[in-house]
Amino acid sequence: HFFIRQRYRLTFEGDLESKAGIERAIRLGDGWYPGSSNPANRLDTADRVAKAMADFKATAKAKGRDPAAINLAHVVLWPVSFEAEAAISGGRRTMTGTTAELIADARTLAATGISHVNLSFHAPTVAGIIERMQKFSGDVLGKVG
Repeated sequence: HFFIRQRYRLTFEGDLESKAGIERAIRLGDGWYPGSSNPANRLDTADRVAKAMADFKATAKAKGRDPAAINLAHVVLWPVSFEAEAAISGGRRTMTGTTAELIADARTLAATGISHVNLSFHAPTVAGIIERMQKFSGDVLGKVG
């Protein structure tokens, strides 16, 4: 008999911002997708996300894992807004603000090695959602490079 074993990627989500969650993801996972709103460790500004990613990579290296072998992503748990919103931790929430601020956020996240960002675009209608997505795509992503 011939069997093909497929290797499934294991990615951890939820309470990954804690020390135990980070170590579990490093020990067992292929990816780390922390969210922005954990009250115990808010990742609600681009600078806080960048620090968390740097700390994660340093911990992975210290635990004997190649940080480049672990997929990094970030889940932003509020809608993208072209108006600045205050972060609970202080400063401006990631992916809110002027076009220039959104571009800066995207560049900061990309520089950390994050390969995916989960964003939402709320509006009262489907057409409104599409309009917001197109604006973000053209005005922000098109200029991140």
